[in-house]
Amino acid sequence: MKINEIENSAHSLLLESIPGKLGIDFLPVIFSRLTDKPQMLMPIWMLIESVLLQGKLHRLTKEMIFVVTANVKKCHYCTTSHKAFARNLGLSKFLVDCLDGDLRYMEPTSTRHLLEFAQSLASDVEFDSETRYQQLLEEGFSQPELEEVVFTVGVASMITTLANGMELNNMVDPEFETMLSA
Repeated sequence: MKINEIENSAHSLLLESIPGKLGIDFLPVIFSRLTDKPQMLMPIWMLIESVLLQGKLHRLTKEMIFVVTANVKKCHYCTTSHKAFARNLGLSKFLVDCLDGDLRYMEPTSTRHLLEFAQSLASDVEFDSETRYQQLLEEGFSQPELEEVVFTVGVASMITTLANGMELNNMVDPEFETMLSA
């Protein structure tokens, strides 16, 4: 096999594996828009996979962090897709709707505080991060878990920037809409 053929084969395998790893049966628009850009798709996917699908925090928690970050960054595509993933992972419709900004009903309280921390990080507004960080430690979160929150907000911020720049806000996958209505 030629190097080009090997690279194309690896790229095709990656595209085929993404839906299964995400627990869905379709390739989201954001990834299909990168099918002709393997040099961009591979590192972006590796980053998403390492932050969203691995680590100490439960994936549902990370999906909720993606939603609050996407809301702050005004990315309708990311908000909708990650709300659908949260719903698919068992979050009630009521709590999914709370992620749109009214976090006061989010339970347990420690989860609400974690999401408010993520929201503050994503907003780029100065806040007392040390006090919030200490509060979350006292509520039972570990240092590695809080580092994951920071990394998750960072990756979600980057992905929302890409989605907004790729003009995906008017291109929400119909499958995500179906997942949200279930």
